[in-house]
Amino acid sequence: MAEIGTKIKYLRETVHNLDQIELARLAKISNATVSDVEAGKVMPTQKTLEKISNVF
Repeated sequence: MAEIGTKIKYLRETVHNLDQIELARLAKISNATVSDVEAGKVMPTQKTLEKISNVF
């Protein structure tokens, strides 16, 4: 479950130079959701993944 979060964090920080707040704002999701997904606490829904992928 943490693997997707690790990949999202890598893309966010390294490729796109965004912080969690910026990604959350651009994806129209909560900062807590971004944090929980990246930490592997929750598995993102398909809708959440679509929103994040649209930013990337």
